[in-house]
Amino acid sequence: TVRWLLQFSREEGLPLEVVIGGRSSKNFDTAVRRIASKLESDGLPASNIVSQVSFKQVDLTDPSSLDAALREMDLVVHTAGPFQYKTRPEVLEAAIRSRVPYLDVCDETKLCVEAKKLQEQVLAAGVPA
Repeated sequence: TVRWLLQFSREEGLPLEVVIGGRSSKNFDTAVRRIASKLESDGLPASNIVSQVSFKQVDLTDPSSLDAALREMDLVVHTAGPFQYKTRPEVLEAAIRSRVPYLDVCDETKLCVEAKKLQEQVLAAGVPA
């Protein structure tokens, strides 16, 4: 997803800064190397990926950590799986509280059903989700 966003921003000439949230910067460093490698294999320059991608530590189970992570964000693209057996859409709840547009790639039925129950809150907050 990050690679696609970076490719899209370059193709469209749109400035983009991607912030990857996670528990560990170790995983982030590995992900950035993998993204750079894939960009290069696609024939795209990967030299400025470091200036476009940064890390923010976040605990997806802690509302205050999520709220802090979403502060000053323009969009949340939630790809932190696995989603199996999750039933509470914590990141969507934080996006609603923070009034940040939200998109996810979830395909877990129970989690999707719970997320749809937040429709009234999403509309009241004016948050695209």
